[in-house]
Amino acid sequence: MIVYTLIKIILYINYPVIACSEFNSFDNLWHELYCYYCQDQTCDHTNPNCYEMKNKNDFIRDSAKLCSPSPSYEWCIKNKLYPKFILDIAISHKGCIVYGIEVVDENKISENRKNDIQKLLHLSPHVKILEISAEWILKQTKKPKILQVERYITAQKDILSN
Repeated sequence: MIVYTLIKIILYINYPVIACSEFNSFDNLWHELYCYYCQDQTCDHTNPNCYEMKNKNDFIRDSAKLCSPSPSYEWCIKNKLYPKFILDIAISHKGCIVYGIEVVDENKISENRKNDIQKLLHLSPHVKILEISAEWILKQTKKPKILQVERYITAQKDILSN
């Protein structure tokens, strides 16, 4: 079992990973490139003309706004940005993604997918991908102090827990 201590972080849910000559979403955070929130200080965000209301299907966020928004898959395709894969959770530090989390049940990350992930990680070697069991997550009754990681993938390594 691989264990990590949680620190103060910025989270994204359903984070599209784009890696092309124009853009790399590991090294450029979506919320720094695109503004998803209404900037009108007087807006109550219920008016259909509100920026957030008009564009609500273009991005994914949690209802409490604890996570930074990520663009939806449909938005990416509409803007000719084709995701290589979508991370269940992405964690950023100093303006780039440092950890991607894949929550898995019986279907673990396949060897082909692992190879595809590692190819992209060569472009951004600071990124690590963690595989975490959905069953372990569902058993948590309080905020965990550690994560039980099943697999740790870097550009060079693939470490499985015992």
